[in-house]
Order: sequence, then structure tokens, then C-alpha cells
Amino acid sequence: MRTAILIAIASLSACHPAPPAAPAPPLTGDSAQISEAVFRHLFANNASAAQGAASVYCLRVDGPSDPSEALLARFATHRPRVVAVSACTESSDGVFLRGAASGARPGLIFAVGEISIDGDQATATASYFEGGLSAASYGYSLRRTAAGWEVIEQVLFMIS
Repeated sequence: MRTAILIAIASLSACHPAPPAAPAPPLTGDSAQISEAVFRHLFANNASAAQGAASVYCLRVDGPSDPSEALLARFATHRPRVVAVSACTESSDGVFLRGAASGARPGLIFAVGEISIDGDQATATASYFEGGLSAASYGYSLRRTAAGWEVIEQVLFMIS
């Protein structure tokens, strides 16, 4: 009898799945859309040792600034977790989420710098920092498509 009740409860919950997460708000302005495209490309195409095994991705824009809440929301379901750079600490030992437990896996800082837009073409600079002697900077060429901004070229400027 108890087993039948558990099966019935499981069946009912399968009939009423949890509502999907609310979609991230749309980004306004080309610079924010370009930043998202560059971040996503850099997450998948960087030379860090950690790559996707990092504990956290810390984002920085325009020098030392945190990205907007709207931009961060675009990465709400991303793994590793994506946070503003102000939520992280960095040193030669690595990048860590503030308050992380001793022995935590290090993360990565990704930064998008200067963006230049000319019609449906754009360029941007970006970098990652892993710690000590693990960092790189890149240049990007992008084009606007019907689906949004798309990275068409990544050029390595510097790596250590």
C-alpha cells in the first residue's frame, strides 16, 4: 500500500513539472550584446589550465567594473557559476570566490575591455586571469547577424 502511494505521488509530480526558469532579460545596447558574445566565446576558447573545471567565472568589463545585472542574468544557468568580479579575490595563488573554504578549487577572471562598433562589424579586446603565470589577452572581430553578435575571429595578443 505504501509503495502504491509513493508511485502515485511520483506520477502526479511528473504530470506537473516545475515551471521553467524565467528567461534572462534582453540586453539593450550593442556593447552589452557584444560583451556577452565575447564572454561566451572566451569561456569555450581560452588557454587556461582550469577551463570548465574552474570553480567560478568572475566577470569584469571596462577595466575594473562589474558587469550589469542584466548581463550577469544572461549567465544565470551557466556552469561554472558566473559572478561579478567584485565577488572574487585574486592573487598569484589564483582566483577565488570571496569567503570560499580553504582548499576550494580556483576560478578564472574574464574581462572584456575596449569595444569598437562600425555598422554591422565590431572589434573587442578581452582577457582571462587564472593566477601567477597564467593569463592571456585576445582581440576579437565580430559581426551582427539576425541572431545577434557573433565572434568571427579571435587573435591571441599575449599569453603567460
